[in-house]
Amino acid sequence: MDGDQVGGIEALEARSRRAAVRLSALTDRQRQVLRFMVSDMRNKQIGQMLGIDEKTVKMHRAGILKRLGVGTAGAIRLAVEARYSICFDPTEELSGSLQKNEEVEEASLAGSEQGHWAQRGR
Repeated sequence: MDGDQVGGIEALEARSRRAAVRLSALTDRQRQVLRFMVSDMRNKQIGQMLGIDEKTVKMHRAGILKRLGVGTAGAIRLAVEARYSICFDPTEELSGSLQKNEEVEEASLAGSEQGHWAQRGR
């Protein structure tokens, strides 16, 4: 590699690190939503993938833009730049999130059943 190539790679890595730092201000759910935004998914599709309401997705999108201080295109650009240095596999993070949601639902159901039987005097 010549000097120009090395300089270009270093500049790309620096830009990627700066983007990753800015994205670290987002919540886990906001990062999930942003990853699907990068994939050009609509709010309804994102909601279906994450198991949340479309209005909730809109709230997360608004939070993303506010925290980053950019518009939609700017947020997507930051995410794409950060992909260079951090893993952006939405299915990996999503599977963990879905597993957490299932555990919460199971615990909630178990608590509801216990409360139901306690009310019935069993």
